Amino acid sequence: MLSLKKMLTKILTGLYEVGRVQTVHSNTEMLYSETIKYNDGRLVTNMRVTLTAECDAAYAGAYRNNSVIAMPNYPIAYVSTPCVTAATKHISGQSIYTLLAQNNGTSANPGGVYLLCNSTTSGTLDMIIHAEGMWK
Repeated sequence: MLSLKKMLTKILTGLYEVGRVQTVHSNTEMLYSETIKYNDGRLVTNMRVTLTAECDAAYAGAYRNNSVIAMPNYPIAYVSTPCVTAATKHISGQSIYTLLAQNNGTSANPGGVYLLCNSTTSGTLDMIIHAEGMWK
């Protein structure tokens, strides 16, 4: 049964979910993912992944990791490369900035990332990846 909010959204906009998949992953790289399909063809994916950051290469007055960190594949592939954003938490008080290497993103994978830090640091951090595109 639809909630009142979902019912009103469907009536007022004609937009509704046609499927939702939430998964808690047992592997160490992706902790959680949620994928939502809408009747207008949009596909929204949120993934929480764990990364090991080693920011020790000088870069533009800050420090970054030496190589691109690969991301896990989306649970459901898009028909073309979606729009992707990523956000991270800090490590031991260090500010961490995410630079998506979007040129290597595909319809099945968000692409790799560089992490930019305000000083040399290393540690484990969680990253949230949000992607929006089309499934049909």
